[in-house]
Amino acid sequence: MERETTVPAPNGPYLLSSWLGLSLTAQIFLVPTISIFLYIIKHVLQQLVFVDKTQPPVVFSWLPLIGSTVEYGIEPYKFYAKYQKKV
Repeated sequence: MERETTVPAPNGPYLLSSWLGLSLTAQIFLVPTISIFLYIIKHVLQQLVFVDKTQPPVVFSWLPLIGSTVEYGIEPYKFYAKYQKKV
């Protein structure tokens, strides 16, 4: 006779019960990681979707706060020339 294996139903919402099942180390790692990821998504959407036409043009960047600093720092004159053409 075969035994059927059943999975016990989670107590409460599935996401919450999954979260509580994680170790403390995993939770400590996931909270900042998810927060940073959501902040980057918000930053990119603000530049692409929610453009305020009354404000000056913005140079696109993937990372908030850092922006295009590296590109500007390497060759500032090419950076200015590149984005002057776009405006």
